[in-house]
Amino acid sequence: MVRVSMVAAVVVMACGGGRPAEPVADAGAGGGLGGGAGGAGGGAPVVVGPALEVHATRSGAHLEVTVTGRSFGPVLGYAFALKFEGLAPQGEATTALALGPVSAGEAMYLTRLSTGVLRVGGVRQGLAAGERVIDAETELTRQRFDVTHDAFTLTLADVSVRRANGDGVVVTAVGAGGAR
Repeated sequence: MVRVSMVAAVVVMACGGGRPAEPVADAGAGGGLGGGAGGAGGGAPVVVGPALEVHATRSGAHLEVTVTGRSFGPVLGYAFALKFEGLAPQGEATTALALGPVSAGEAMYLTRLSTGVLRVGGVRQGLAAGERVIDAETELTRQRFDVTHDAFTLTLADVSVRRANGDGVVVTAVGAGGAR
């Protein structure tokens, strides 16, 4: 229990307080995606530059959600919240080792699931560990949900990506445009 609190403190300190994600046209309110019985349809707008993206695949009453990051450049850490309504999380979220392995003391990761929100963070272990470049589309987390209502929403919020010098990276939050 204490270890989780220490990891959370490190991620929050390294990644900053964050800012709300900006709404994106055709991706739902707040840079998210929604779906109903048939999904929201349409496609996500093309985004150039740093982006955090929600990808969702629906199979019957199940929804597989992946959040990826791309074009961040060299970073020390990231944090974001995936807010959800009309969905019930199944199992624990998996976190990709986008900033390096935990066992080698290079990075630390945190996923925290509470009612209606999955919080995710990753941070390099101090300035000595250096920054890690995230340019290609890179998986940051994956979570499986059961669809519990005809209408559901997924929204990215509190997005923060930081460089070693403390500068923030302006990141666009993008939804996948609808569940499939």
